[in-house]
Amino acid sequence: QRLGSGDPKPLTYHYSSAARSTADDKAAEPASEGTAAWQDLFLSALDTLPQRSCSADDLLAAVPLFASATGARRAWERKELLVMFLEGFPDKFKVEKRGSGTEREYIVCAR
Repeated sequence: QRLGSGDPKPLTYHYSSAARSTADDKAAEPASEGTAAWQDLFLSALDTLPQRSCSADDLLAAVPLFASATGARRAWERKELLVMFLEGFPDKFKVEKRGSGTEREYIVCAR
């Protein structure tokens, strides 16, 4: 995938242990820069809202590059990837889950 020059780095995951060990040695610092760029985009999108919170769907609509960078094709996959990403930074984001099953909704708040 190609993103524009000003876009944050796409998220990539290395699953094999050999690829993980070489990738961790080579790219530990750039990966943290890439996640920081995504955090900044999500925080700036939440900062534009008066309550500094919105649904995961609204946040994906505000930062559409995340969906294309992850490569997820289905809406629920994009939402789940966003929630997993944001839950990895509990000092910056709070994710509330409401409902269950197909009616589950995620509310994202900036801390």
